[in-house]
Amino acid sequence: MVAEDGRMALDLIQQTGCPDIIFLDIRMPQMDGFEFLDSLESTNKWKNAKIIMLSSVVQAEDKERARAYSSVMDCLEKPITQEMVEKVTKEYWRDKAHD
Repeated sequence: MVAEDGRMALDLIQQTGCPDIIFLDIRMPQMDGFEFLDSLESTNKWKNAKIIMLSSVVQAEDKERARAYSSVMDCLEKPITQEMVEKVTKEYWRDKAHD
């Protein structure tokens, strides 16, 4: 699934449920990544989601702020590559094996 901004993503999640892994841009129009996380955590649909935050430039304060969310696995710099996706999915499934 793909959403253009945080509000569209929340609507999509409300309609279809939350995916296991979310690649979340920090800087989006209408609702940034942190506003999205706050809204998502106020629902009961996100409980098992793992979130990778993305930005053109990952700033130290963004990483620090992201650590406050239990669902955030990492903050990565865009553009996202196939190798990054593979690494994230391997880590996700490894973590699921230990649950």
